Amino acid sequence: MLLGVLLYTIVRFSANLPEPPTAESIRETTALAAPAGTGPSQPGTMIGDLPRIGSYSELLVFLTARGIDGQSAIADAARWLQARGFGGINPLLGVTEENAPGITLQSLDDATLQTMLESGDFGASQTLASRALFTDPFAALDLYRTAANQGSVYAILQIGSLLESLSDISLDSFVADPAYLRNLVKLRSRDAAQGPKSSAFSHALAAARDGGMPVINNEMLKWLQRLSSEFSESEQQSACERSAELFLEISAARRQKGLQPLSTQPPHVFLSIPDLAKKLPCQATSHPIMQLMNLGRCAHTQVEDNQGERMNLYICKNE
Repeated sequence: MLLGVLLYTIVRFSANLPEPPTAESIRETTALAAPAGTGPSQPGTMIGDLPRIGSYSELLVFLTARGIDGQSAIADAARWLQARGFGGINPLLGVTEENAPGITLQSLDDATLQTMLESGDFGASQTLASRALFTDPFAALDLYRTAANQGSVYAILQIGSLLESLSDISLDSFVADPAYLRNLVKLRSRDAAQGPKSSAFSHALAAARDGGMPVINNEMLKWLQRLSSEFSESEQQSACERSAELFLEISAARRQKGLQPLSTQPPHVFLSIPDLAKKLPCQATSHPIMQLMNLGRCAHTQVEDNQGERMNLYICKNE
């Protein structure tokens, strides 16, 4: 059961680590991208009154039809997410098993990854953390904290997800390892003021503050809303306050490493949930989740994603 919970922790954010694209979609993408200097001229498929943006080819067609260098804009969006720790497969942005940084890192041995970690590579920290989940989830927490301080938003999400898993007291009776149980007691004692689940909520909220609109997808929003529903109003206020503190602590740690503590520049193109600010927890508290992205040079239009959800497609002219 413990292994099952930890496995769920790894794969829960499926939109960030989606299934590989089908052979048909790969063929479509290749056909669209092959002619140098040219691109498709017709808009994407319409679903009802909204254009469907559910694949790389559909996004490329949509952008090209509007006179935008779609390949460049999509590649920039992929780099933006990868720079925040989302290194998995992403068919919408053309990131496949062959070019996903996270999959490349999985092929390296621990010694190489440790050397990369020491040089500040959060991808290496995350890879080592994922390997430690099943043998030492507490070491995984520390590695994810290292990755968060090195610039990874994804790592903050993973801390929250793992803390939520470890907050389940029903797991205690399934583990006989004394060292594991001691570490679990230590974790719960350290977070006695909040508790691991409240700390999980605070970390999830901190990730929302750090990543902003391009990172908060429907699955993450539903997770935040579910966690919020499990706490009283005063407990929510406390978690919101703590998440703001966590965000500042992580930003300060990044600054000390000579890294940019946060970024206000959005990717060239991204999907975002309509009326997101109204749907997030904390908005009625004294520590709301503020939109830090500079969207002054962005335009958006409503589209439908591959799940049939209405989304806002932002197209930004970054300098």
